[in-house]
Amino acid sequence: LIESPISDDPDLIDLSLGEIDQLLSRYRGLVWYSELESTSRLAIEQAIEVIFKHHGTQLRKDGTLYVAHPLEVSGCLLDTLKCSDPNLVVAGLLHDVLEDVHAYRLQPERIRYDFGDQVADIVVGMTNQVLPEEIKLEYSLRLQADLGYSQDAARTIVKHFEYRQGIIAKIRDPRVMLVKSADLVS
Repeated sequence: LIESPISDDPDLIDLSLGEIDQLLSRYRGLVWYSELESTSRLAIEQAIEVIFKHHGTQLRKDGTLYVAHPLEVSGCLLDTLKCSDPNLVVAGLLHDVLEDVHAYRLQPERIRYDFGDQVADIVVGMTNQVLPEEIKLEYSLRLQADLGYSQDAARTIVKHFEYRQGIIAKIRDPRVMLVKSADLVS
């Protein structure tokens, strides 16, 4: 999903910093006019700091700034979906960190420690489920031996199973479904 930093070219960096400034101004305007309390705004600023610390001027494959996506997801929750739950707004900002940020992938409990149980539960629920390699191999071998599937077909079935498990996890918690809806829209 993520490319390397934009460039060492100061003109390109200035352009991206101007874009970032516009994104942040627009997003902070949504937060300001929302009904969120000032203590909630501190958690939002902390989440913004996390996404900028880890992604700064990185680009997505489509050429847009990576940080635009979490800001858009959280902004959609605030503006379009009229969400007033600060945990959902913060989770919207952090919804991809377990997949995209190495430090959080290695220590997912950091989200719980830094942002609380509710935010952590939503972010974990948003994360694509990945079975351990040994389980995938075991399922694949059983499909081949017991049901006669080819190796490629067995791999595909296991991949679909992982995807299905992720959908089930998202359906269990309506807060996760709300953040996922904002994620799909942005």
